[in-house]
Amino acid sequence: MVSETDLIYGKPASRLVEGHPIGNGRMGMLVWTTPDALQFQINRVDVFAVNRNAAGARFPGRKHRLWLERWRPASLHLRG
Repeated sequence: MVSETDLIYGKPASRLVEGHPIGNGRMGMLVWTTPDALQFQINRVDVFAVNRNAAGARFPGRKHRLWLERWRPASLHLRG
């Protein structure tokens, strides 16, 4: 059964700009697909120094470290 609040897609999002955003206002994720993988980008409002959030200045370089320490190895692991 489909309700008036259900989202229905005719095909998967194939580009980042077509991705489906999900989140809770503090942390969010954008999900899309490529021919061989499910892709996602995770963001948090208080981590990235480029935001106008004063708390972001406490984490210089955090985005790069998170990528190197966690996301890149996880991505490589998922790809096999």
